[in-house]
Amino acid sequence: MRPSTLLGFCVVLTVSAAVRADQTRLLEVDLATGSQRSIDKQSAKRADAALDSLLAEAMGRSFSTADLGKVSGALRRLIQTMRPPANARLLLFFYPGRVTRVALKEMREIAVDIDLLIEPCRRTVCTGAVAMHLELIGRALGSNKLQFERYRIRFGTVSVRAVGDQTPAEIALYRYPAADVIAAAKQRSGLALVRRVANARAGFEKRAQQKLAAQLRSWRVRSASAAEVARDGAGLSVKLTIYGDRVRFRSQVLAALLAVGKSVALDPHAPTAGKIELVLLDGRSKRRFSCPLAALRRAAQGQLDATSLWSDYVAEQRRGAKQMVFTSDADGDPPDAAQVDPSALLQVVSSNFNQLAPCLRAEAQRRSSFKGLTLKFEVTGRGGVERLAFEKGSGSLRLRVCLQRALGQLPFPRHGGATQTLRYPVYIDR
Repeated sequence: MRPSTLLGFCVVLTVSAAVRADQTRLLEVDLATGSQRSIDKQSAKRADAALDSLLAEAMGRSFSTADLGKVSGALRRLIQTMRPPANARLLLFFYPGRVTRVALKEMREIAVDIDLLIEPCRRTVCTGAVAMHLELIGRALGSNKLQFERYRIRFGTVSVRAVGDQTPAEIALYRYPAADVIAAAKQRSGLALVRRVANARAGFEKRAQQKLAAQLRSWRVRSASAAEVARDGAGLSVKLTIYGDRVRFRSQVLAALLAVGKSVALDPHAPTAGKIELVLLDGRSKRRFSCPLAALRRAAQGQLDATSLWSDYVAEQRRGAKQMVFTSDADGDPPDAAQVDPSALLQVVSSNFNQLAPCLRAEAQRRSSFKGLTLKFEVTGRGGVERLAFEKGSGSLRLRVCLQRALGQLPFPRHGGATQTLRYPVYIDR
């Protein structure tokens, strides 16, 4: 019997604060060690250094990330003194657009946004930790504008990303104008800023339903009923039923999913993890599809085309598939049962992703070019893992050995069906 294949969920492993393709990283600081990566050091050619020196002599001092380094140094000292209840890992300064190092040297005003990553942030202390870090950032900045002889730096937004300690890890985003963060530091009102975001999240579900309904109309998708948008233990759950036909079902399903991506996945208050369940009524039957929220977010941002979204992330639930009962019994033969539901196997990987994450983090630290890959492996009827391979990316032998060992320890259910081939994409968010 040929093994069946199912494409898995998209997982984003956060290695550092996120920078989109339309942004430029200026300075990244590891707050634990103080090590830095800056745009100034990306070109170490002697000719460039000599040119910078000549320009400085002729025109006066131009932009340097050393000025941002003073802010990061002040923040590190404040964190070491105040000791917030959660660890801030990385601090990032970035330009909100694409710009070269040479162009920065010629600019009279440089816009800079700030992104701070807290990981892990335990649920019991996370609200207070985010509030304290916002106040410390405000104190380190002092002003949303730094004036120098030839140029000035103007700070635009301050974002704090708090990565939860649950599985799967939830990333909460808090973003404010730099002026508000500085005012909160002076008034010691960081908690009020955090509660502002919490209040906005409280109305997220209703707002998301309204935006989704409008997007579906704009995509000319006929809804059979109002969409259900709710938070659950795995993040966000979106349930949607639409009318369609057997000929154009693919374009109809994609249109509905892209509407979810535009209206729900891009909402700043949407959970990072979640799943969309879609039912298509074609007049004679119901066809059920599912897609991970992370994939729709990438599609809505233009990072994933419709063809790849359909082939790699949209899964259709086939008739006759049955959910298997998980068992820890290691002895005896597999029970006589129907084919295992592939979604049950994928849920095992998602629920135990923390066992795979150390392997991927270590690879990302060894190789700065590592952007992620797709894990392809087989789960046998006895719950074992075989034939691990990498697709859409490359990994070292150390990564393969580490992942093979980790996957082999996951509690896959034992069943009497055919071997399942799974694909599980993982992206490194640097």
